[in-house]
Amino acid sequence: MTVCVLLVSPQVCREQFVALHSQPILQDLSKFMLQKYCSGPVGERKNKKFLEYWKMMQLLAKVPETGDFDLHRVKESTYFFS
Repeated sequence: MTVCVLLVSPQVCREQFVALHSQPILQDLSKFMLQKYCSGPVGERKNKKFLEYWKMMQLLAKVPETGDFDLHRVKESTYFFS
């Protein structure tokens, strides 16, 4: 490996990490899963299948809130991907 690769690679990894994790990944996954698996007819409310459907819908819709960490601080990290 050349010195250039050793110096540039960690910075590129940091930038790509920030770019990836700046996207609403979990929110998008939740929407996709709800559309894919929770958009069809279910049946009667007292039905066991309806209760399972309802629980799955509640679970898929529950996305954790993001914290207050400034993701861009990763770019300044000394030991991140080094």
